[in-house]
Amino acid sequence: MGLALLVSPLFALASAPDETIEWNPAWFPLAEGDIWVYRQTMLRDGQETQKLRLKTARVERGRVFRLVDVDGDDYLFSSDAQGLLLHGEVKSEAEAVAFDPPLAYVTPDLLRLRMARSTHQAEGRSLQASAQIAGVQPVDATAVGKAQPALVTRFEYQTSGNRTFSIENHFVRGVGAVRRTFKLATDAGRVLFESRHELLAARVGGAVCPPGGENAFAALLFRHAFEHREVFGPSFPGFSCRVRVFEGDSVQAEAALEVGADGRIAALQGKNLPRGAEEVIRSIVRHRRGASFEERNRSVVFRLSPAPSGRVGVAVEGDSMGSRYEVSDGVIRQVTRLDEGQRRFRIDVHDVQWTPRGHYLATRFDVTLLENDGTVSEKQGVVDVYEPLGEDWIPRRRTIRKGEIVQTFEFTDVRRK
Repeated sequence: MGLALLVSPLFALASAPDETIEWNPAWFPLAEGDIWVYRQTMLRDGQETQKLRLKTARVERGRVFRLVDVDGDDYLFSSDAQGLLLHGEVKSEAEAVAFDPPLAYVTPDLLRLRMARSTHQAEGRSLQASAQIAGVQPVDATAVGKAQPALVTRFEYQTSGNRTFSIENHFVRGVGAVRRTFKLATDAGRVLFESRHELLAARVGGAVCPPGGENAFAALLFRHAFEHREVFGPSFPGFSCRVRVFEGDSVQAEAALEVGADGRIAALQGKNLPRGAEEVIRSIVRHRRGASFEERNRSVVFRLSPAPSGRVGVAVEGDSMGSRYEVSDGVIRQVTRLDEGQRRFRIDVHDVQWTPRGHYLATRFDVTLLENDGTVSEKQGVVDVYEPLGEDWIPRRRTIRKGEIVQTFEFTDVRRK
């Protein structure tokens, strides 16, 4: 279904705001695998910053969906005949907040009354909330175009310390929230922060918006996943260490490694390194080096590509390595490309580690060499362990298993430069 068909029935409402607005779950559709990509503009302490935010709908239980967001809390919503209800938020797997009863963002009764106040229990205390319907108003957003009719709602509740948290949503039917504004203010009205979200692209119910924007959608998802890799940051000092190479339990060789503040290897010295060991060490360091999305992806075009359920395929045109990716929940889960010898290989990421700044490191993955006809010629299982060095994460150990052979690279005596 095209976007025009999704939103066009509301133009009548926009021109006659006094008519009754009826609730329909299509104001905020929720289905397994729906994806929304936002541009977040944060205003705090006089500073403005921007970043991409990704939300993916996953079934939590029954009719309740979890909106997974690697940059912040996950929220639990249901959108059905009872309305759009917020059931809680998950800060981490061990820390969750449930609202009893759920907070009503939009319900049939609220649409009829236009304003309502309610009391809820959360974290053992009473929470006072209010919700308001502002009606159907035109809204501009990259994902849906200009002057699209949107159901505008405002919601607020008192947090600890007599602070007020408010949320304004613009819902476009068949798409969901295309604009969102969050504010936290003191009881004196001073705004502590304001966060504005504009929908750039989405895949809802299998339809991608904006219409014809499949490739833009793929590029945004890849960019989000690329920018959330854990790499050496701007304050990375560089380090030196010893690298010991094992086969099984036996030490085969040892090398001295120095990495500069630019993330490049300044020196790698060792005797009798096994064949391929130096390239493994260089690859481990090379993949931690940071670079902007624009720097790494000049003169290429991203295109939406078929992928298994739960993933989005991204093919790269203009890339000499013929790269193709699959992303899911903000993580690059698969890479297929050509190596320097023009052999095709595939990396499948099974486990990742999230760092405190919300970036991920691949900690368990397979590397598969492929023949021209796609058959497997060789497969290696890799397990990586990292440790923090200030705000940066450096390799501690890599274990490679190929058949019965196990090779380990151990980084010891790590020192800041």
